[in-house]
Amino acid sequence: MFIQRFSIVILVCVFLPYTSLANDNNTNYEKALVAFNDGKYDAAYVLAKNAIQAAPKYLPAKILMGKLLLNKKEFSAAEQEFSEAEFAGADPNLFSREWGQALLASRQFSRLISLKFESLLSEGNRLSWAYLKAEACINIEDYLCARELLNSIRKSASQRMNALNSLARISLQEDAFNNAKALLDEANKYEANNPETLRLLGQYHRIHGDLFKAQMYLEQAYDLEGASPTISRNLADIYISQGKLEQALKLSEKILTEYPQDPYVNFAFIWLKEHLGARPVDAKAFDALEASLSKLSSQAANLEPTLVYLRGLVNYVQGNFELALQDFDTYLSGDKSNVDAAFLLSKTHVALKDPAAALSVFSQYETSVLRNFQHTLFLANLYLERNKVYKANALLAQLKNGFDDHPQTALLELKSLLTKADKSLAFDALDTMFSKFSDDISVLQTYVLTNIDFARFNAADKGIDALYSVDPQNEMIPSFKIASNIKQGAFAEALALINKQIEHQGDSFDLLFNKAIALNGMNDYKRAQSILASILARRGEHLSASLALARSYMGLNQYDDAGALYLELVKKYEDDDVVRSDYIEYLISIGDFVQALNQTNRLTRQFPSAANYIVLKARLHIKLKQYDKATVEAKKLSYLANANPLLYKAQSGLYSATAEYALALEAMENLRALLPNQRQIEVDYIRVLLQNRDYEDGAKAIASLQKVYPEDIEVGLLSADLSLLQDDTASANAQYEKLLAIDVTNQVVLAKMYALVSKGFNASAFLAKLEIAIGKDSSYFYRSLKAQYHYYYGDKNIAIREYEYILTNNLMPNRSALLNRLAGLYLPDDLVSSEQYILQAYALDNGNSKVLQTFGWLRALQGKYKEALGFLREASVKDNNSNTLKYRLAYTLEKLGRKSEAISILNRILDVENVNFEDKKNAILLLQLLESN
Repeated sequence: MFIQRFSIVILVCVFLPYTSLANDNNTNYEKALVAFNDGKYDAAYVLAKNAIQAAPKYLPAKILMGKLLLNKKEFSAAEQEFSEAEFAGADPNLFSREWGQALLASRQFSRLISLKFESLLSEGNRLSWAYLKAEACINIEDYLCARELLNSIRKSASQRMNALNSLARISLQEDAFNNAKALLDEANKYEANNPETLRLLGQYHRIHGDLFKAQMYLEQAYDLEGASPTISRNLADIYISQGKLEQALKLSEKILTEYPQDPYVNFAFIWLKEHLGARPVDAKAFDALEASLSKLSSQAANLEPTLVYLRGLVNYVQGNFELALQDFDTYLSGDKSNVDAAFLLSKTHVALKDPAAALSVFSQYETSVLRNFQHTLFLANLYLERNKVYKANALLAQLKNGFDDHPQTALLELKSLLTKADKSLAFDALDTMFSKFSDDISVLQTYVLTNIDFARFNAADKGIDALYSVDPQNEMIPSFKIASNIKQGAFAEALALINKQIEHQGDSFDLLFNKAIALNGMNDYKRAQSILASILARRGEHLSASLALARSYMGLNQYDDAGALYLELVKKYEDDDVVRSDYIEYLISIGDFVQALNQTNRLTRQFPSAANYIVLKARLHIKLKQYDKATVEAKKLSYLANANPLLYKAQSGLYSATAEYALALEAMENLRALLPNQRQIEVDYIRVLLQNRDYEDGAKAIASLQKVYPEDIEVGLLSADLSLLQDDTASANAQYEKLLAIDVTNQVVLAKMYALVSKGFNASAFLAKLEIAIGKDSSYFYRSLKAQYHYYYGDKNIAIREYEYILTNNLMPNRSALLNRLAGLYLPDDLVSSEQYILQAYALDNGNSKVLQTFGWLRALQGKYKEALGFLREASVKDNNSNTLKYRLAYTLEKLGRKSEAISILNRILDVENVNFEDKKNAILLLQLLESN
């Protein structure tokens, strides 16, 4: 006992620095917030910086720092702060407008467009975000995207002027002058003397040659908003066009005091000085202009520009893509009509994983590329890459006129059709292509891979046979067979093929990797882990192998190792959807549904039409009891599924999750029609039949499937489920015992048998089977199930012993969650014990909103209100939905004398009728107390 108490004292001392840091951080942040609200931005910046230095992950301070950096025009740094805050789970309503402004100012247009969290925003923030996103679309010349967004906000009073001006700007850029003038007249009528409207009117008249009117409107705009660099540049242009060079020079000099690095103004300033006979500018201005030139001297580049082009080719071949990019860009700037140079520049952008930039360059040459088959193919594929299918199809139509019999044309058409929700046309094209080009290797390989991807395994086998007949030595054939087996879940068959290949070819990286995947699929995680560790040590960094290793950690209940690896991968591969979706599965496995939903939202913003992510998001909403939001996701999916087996499967799963069983059954019947006689599909179909209470057809389907798979546990579970639905618990229990005779460690069967015990069924058979399972596997599931049984129904001492075993052997999937739960249970009666547990939980996961809330509430109950405020502020940034958390924040603010803010929070959470939460009565009493004083 003495040793245990001594350990607790040491533990508390070790973690005391966390609390003092939080307190310092809170003080600096609160002072920074007051300074910011008072317009004292320099003071606020110093205080916010101190807050972040004390606690780098303190989200309120990071959000405030982002706003301060935006004010200082440090746009990239501001964007980074907002991005990190959103990634850490902050509510985007708190900074969406500022984030969008920072992204626009730092020219991160594609990133802004890819962020799709509109469903999380309030109406006002959603409208502002749509406008900012439209501006990004305009900057990359995606006017269809921009118009759609602008028209969606055009009727809003708050955004009407922005929408009208931006629509007019697009019309000017497309030479649609009548439309532009009509929009500008409408804008001017709605709000006279708007600087942007006046600027655009100036540009309209400049285009039409009326420089006097252009100058008049631009000078009016400049008088209203002289700080705008765009207005200033346009006015300088007008002065230069009219020969008013002195005025232009003065204006350029004034702009440079605000924007010294602006290349356009630097160029204008130098040109004006030369033309006015003024003294040459200093070397720094020339350095800024010449920074993008190659290392060749300017003289050599001017005398022989093909040397720059040649060096670009050499750099490209050697893989020095950054240097090649500079060379091609420099060369193309001197010969803009050179399609070959534009083609190479675009390919270099692709090599640097920037297809948006590649398209921006090469789309300018669309009329010229039609003379070259490879150029046309390349541009069409770029359009598909950027989801501009209509543009790709226009080029495809041109190709089909002269190259209809070319296999690459057929492959392009297939790729285009695969972008559609209805995959039936794509499958028809795939089969036609297979028949027409049955001796083309690239066609056959695409045919096999596409059919594997869409679970058309019989067709994939036919393609493999055809490939073998054309090229028996093709080394991809065994890989295709292995991939097909793994995709079907036939891991034993895949493993046999892999071992055979290893015997003939040796243990190559690919074969060992696939072997580890198959072993993971067979739940042989230890062997898989050993192989993966070996090949990673041999090969070094490899994303797929690292993900497989993380899955093996999870299979062995090594959740700390899995979590650490996933966090490392998510940080390193931030935009990789496979990494993030695997991380989400990990979060679900440890019960962190809120964070799982945050991460899923990132995926649905990145891939708004991906059915699997829509289904995942809906299921997480259901786990969090957010049923209305789940229904919204269900409606999204209903527009996507059309003759697509993967989407039918996803649609059925989503309708099942939202209890729309008749619709789920309809989707499964469509899937069965497309892919008949496949075991897993039949199992899923029966499950939906039972959910739809179609017991008679369910019983027939089960009996039919059991004839084919007599010892299949999943099929046997369906039979037991049917017995339960018919209130025959004795029959269900007997079937569970029979299934455990096949595999006593099956977790699903044991869990279902325990459910019967919890309803009063005889426990002896269950306990006997569970002891046998623990003898074979003493991992977390079996120990926790035994502890849970004894905690509720049996011997408490046995329960304690099992929980101690779990903690001692670190089997708990989420140790911090357990510690946080214990800390919460001790509140408010035993603050000492609660503190011992929350300090440990905070040390393990100091960014978890639940941990932060418990810690903050503990400090409030201890009377340490300033320290409590810091924890509760950060928790509320990460979880803006918890009314209990908001009450606790209001309680703490009241104790600190901040009565008005406390009343405001309490009014918000009590304003909604029929919404109950843990501390609602306390919230009502506190509000009454505050309003009475």
